[in-house]
Amino acid sequence: MNKALTTVIVRGALAVALALYVASMFLPTFCREAAACNDWPGYSALVLGWFEVFLAKDVGPFVALAWLANPFFIAAAVMLALQKYRPAMLWSLLALVLSAQFQLGTKVVANEGGIANAIVGYGSGYWIWLSSQAVLCVACIVGLLHKKSVGQYEDQRYGA
Repeated sequence: MNKALTTVIVRGALAVALALYVASMFLPTFCREAAACNDWPGYSALVLGWFEVFLAKDVGPFVALAWLANPFFIAAAVMLALQKYRPAMLWSLLALVLSAQFQLGTKVVANEGGIANAIVGYGSGYWIWLSSQAVLCVACIVGLLHKKSVGQYEDQRYGA
């Protein structure tokens, strides 16, 4: 695959990942036992979710650490845009793992009283957010693989 085509694919995938991420902010994220699935849109989880890190004893590590996927996603997107494929891939893999592990959590604090509620389901916003992580990860891997194949070709071409 030539460099121009790879660049178009990687940048297109980056645009798709960012669009999915933004779209997920306006959709419901998770369902609690005490309420319907539409009471926590993605932007609320983004703005307030970092509190979960400090509530790890109440919600467990899977929920507490999942929010950290957000800054890792941004770091990966920036690295990918700068064509720094290796760090982009590492950040995106970490973001994907952290966002996927939210499914292993059983409780979330989603009220002012600090009382943990059971997670009984996931909204479309969560799945789209997770998809944005996966698309970004694939884009990083494609960029890295192309860079490595070009490097090997250059080594063979110039006898290195």
